[in-house]
Amino acid sequence: MAKTLRQGINIDYVYIMQCINRRMRVQSLSTSKLGGGWVADFWNGYIEVRPADAMDYSLGEFVAVEVEGPKTCYTFIGMVTRLDEESAQLKLVSPVEERPLKGESRLCVDSLEGIMHSDEGSLAFICEDISESGVGILLPCNLPLGLNAHFTLATAFGGVDFLGTLKNCRPTTMIGHFRGGVQILHVDRISRARWRAMLEDRVESSRITSRAAA
Repeated sequence: MAKTLRQGINIDYVYIMQCINRRMRVQSLSTSKLGGGWVADFWNGYIEVRPADAMDYSLGEFVAVEVEGPKTCYTFIGMVTRLDEESAQLKLVSPVEERPLKGESRLCVDSLEGIMHSDEGSLAFICEDISESGVGILLPCNLPLGLNAHFTLATAFGGVDFLGTLKNCRPTTMIGHFRGGVQILHVDRISRARWRAMLEDRVESSRITSRAAA
């Protein structure tokens, strides 16, 4: 059941700190077009969005917004006030409600490179986001769902190796690119520690950005 957090249109500091770098979804109230991306910033009743794909909306359009927090998600109505190739800006025009989080909250990362090895051969990919037990990747081709593979990922904390299964794969607005979701099946102790360090680093980055914006 939804719970109204504020009667005004601003999100206070605690929500800013929780949501920056996390996944968000957008849906037009007039056309039902879906979009998504990452929370880049909050300030004075506005939210800055880094889209995952091109956002096919119009200035002044009203959209339903769902932002992932660590444990719950926050929903509200926004109005598109700026659009360009790399970012969008929305103005909050409704109270913010808190709802149960479906699945794991995802944190964006800065285009980490990796290699996957499977029965389909070896393939390079870009890691776009991470969660406790999953990873979002950008692929140069479509792959069958349920594909099991060995993944090697280069990170600032060292190499991460894990076994995973492809849970979804869909085309993006970039011709010849596909966005996939991988569920981690097994990871060794060292790679698990490095994975935890990556998650904590993205959360800390959120706190630093939030303090700068507050």
